[in-house]
Order: sequence, then structure tokens, then C-alpha cells
Amino acid sequence: MPWKETKVIEERIKFIAAVKSGQWCFADLCRDFNISRKTGYKYLKNYESEGIDGLKDKSEKESLSPMKLLRKSFT
Repeated sequence: MPWKETKVIEERIKFIAAVKSGQWCFADLCRDFNISRKTGYKYLKNYESEGIDGLKDKSEKESLSPMKLLRKSFT
């Protein structure tokens, strides 16, 4: 039987759904999904502020873009 392929975004959505269900302890869910609690809280915060788009990978280079930093300073 071949290995089951999953996409990172799908796993993050499953994690958030499990957290929101309230059926399991947050630390146990993080352990089951092989992520740290710090990462789990980051996913949860990003989801709550940006929705599913917040669960997508973000390029560090993109977040440190001079134009993006400049725009942030004027808002």
C-alpha cells in the first residue's frame, strides 16, 4: 500500500477544526500533529485573524520586503 500523501494546508485545517471542536486538550492535539504548542498557537492566531489564508506558508522574504515595511509604517 502506498504512503498517504497530505498537503500541509490540509493538516493545518484539520488541526484548527480539532481545536475548535473542543473535544481534545490543546497540548495533546499539538503532540498528535507533531507540532510544538508555540506553533499550534501561531496557527490558531493566524486562522482567527486571517481565516484559512492565515494557514498558508508565508515567505520570510516577503514579510521583510522594504516596500511592505514602508507601507506598514504609513498605516
